[in-house]
Amino acid sequence: MTTSKPVRSVWAIGDLHLSIGLRPELAKPMDIFGDFWQDHAEQIENAWRLAVGPEDIVLIPGDICWGNKPEDALPTLEWLAALPGQKILGRGNHDNWWQSIGRLREKLPPGVQIIHNDAVCIQGMAFGGSRGWSFFDQEGGHHQEKMMRREAMRLEASLSKFPQDASVRFALLHFPPFKRPGVPSIFTDILQKYQVNYCVYGHLHGDDCASFEPILMNSTKFQLVSSDYLDFSPQNIYNWY
Repeated sequence: MTTSKPVRSVWAIGDLHLSIGLRPELAKPMDIFGDFWQDHAEQIENAWRLAVGPEDIVLIPGDICWGNKPEDALPTLEWLAALPGQKILGRGNHDNWWQSIGRLREKLPPGVQIIHNDAVCIQGMAFGGSRGWSFFDQEGGHHQEKMMRREAMRLEASLSKFPQDASVRFALLHFPPFKRPGVPSIFTDILQKYQVNYCVYGHLHGDDCASFEPILMNSTKFQLVSSDYLDFSPQNIYNWY
């Protein structure tokens, strides 16, 4: 009789926007954006525990906590650590606590890793990424071009750390890597160069999500994973045995 191996999975969910343990002046109740955000941390935890196994991996591409310093984010990071699976975090535009990287890494609880100009490798799979930048920068074209170049360099610095023999390659970007799905960009060119299989991204909410359906482009599958877009439940990205 043969015994089947358990399925293990890579999941993703971004834009958690948590205020766990924050002082009142830092906390931001998200239900001002709609009743569906009511108790969203509890919604995420319940769905997470139903879906994610202890050997699974969960990708979180930014906008994790409203804190301003690494110490502010500790309760959120410990909350994440207590949930099943290994967590890999990318930075979002609201993650002001993401600073002093050496000190931040020292404070990370077990089972939580961050991507910052580097890559994470687990069981032959490679994970990299950067924050990215908005294609609708309100500060104008010059600022947008400068930030795009900077984030593209960070993305390349990360993906260049992928082992040559990586079995599956994942990228976490906070901002969408294109102006609209299917339109090439400096970011999609880099993802293609490093043969990324899966790219997850967030940042978008509400009606802005409507045209950002999952697509396959240049052999990369792109998936929007903002938590409210996913009804606060982690999205399955990849399974292995």
